[in-house]
Formats: sequence, C-alpha cells, structure tokens
Amino acid sequence: MPFRHLWERLRAGRTVVPQTRAAQRRHLLERSTRLGPPAVALARSRYAGHDNIVFDPLETEARIHPDGFAVRVWVLVPKGDVPEDRLEAISNSLHKLARLSPDARQIFFLATSYGLRVQEIASLLGVSPRKVRRSILTAIAALDTRETWSRL
Repeated sequence: MPFRHLWERLRAGRTVVPQTRAAQRRHLLERSTRLGPPAVALARSRYAGHDNIVFDPLETEARIHPDGFAVRVWVLVPKGDVPEDRLEAISNSLHKLARLSPDARQIFFLATSYGLRVQEIASLLGVSPRKVRRSILTAIAALDTRETWSRL
C-alpha cells in the first residue's frame, strides 16, 4: 500500500495493518478475474493441461518471435532426464543459490553462464557496477559454503 494511502488512513483514524508482499500478492491473485495480458492469457489457456509447464501467476512478459510470440514459463525437468552425475551437483548449487535474492542470482548467472562483464550487466539491468560485483561475490561465497562440516 503506498505511503500516501497509509498516511490518509492514519489521519482518518482507521487502523492500518501493513501487509507483507506475499499477502499482497495472494490478495491480488484472489481478486484477479483475468489471466494477464492477451499473449500470456492465450498461452495459459493453450498449455493449461501440460503438467511440466508452469506459469508464474503474475507473469506479464511476452516477446515477438518469428513463429508467433514467446511467453516466459517454468518448465519442469524430471529427475529421469538429468544424468545422475549432474543431478546432485545441480541440486546442491540450486539449493545454495536459492538463499540469494533474485537479483543476485540473475547477476551471477549473467556473469557466469553468459560471460557478460560487470559493466555490461550493470548497464543491462540499470544497477551500479558495485552492486554487480557485490552480487557476484555473494553468490560465489554462497556456493563455496560447505554444509557437510558435521560429517568431517
């Protein structure tokens, strides 16, 4: 809730209960009768029956593609499709990186997976180079932690 609305309610003598972001998101989704922008709504209705394709409830991103349009989704990769030697490494790294903010994860993957430099990431995301460097170092530190100290 914007500060101005909170202030007006306080001045009017009404009680104000600040909501967490998760509560606000749930409330918005419950009130929503639409499925998002037209491209996203069409994709949702077309692929609703696919168990391995999951749409973020608040997804708004869609892009023009030569064969139609593209909408961002989550795709489930079953454990059986992942080589056994890679499954544990991927699971461990995803578990450790899940503790970071979404911004820090995005910056880390742009640097490591796509090979972008600090300046390129900063200009791409509209953040300072310092934030980019800090996020990369935080992600490296998170991956470097050992959760098996008790076994040693």
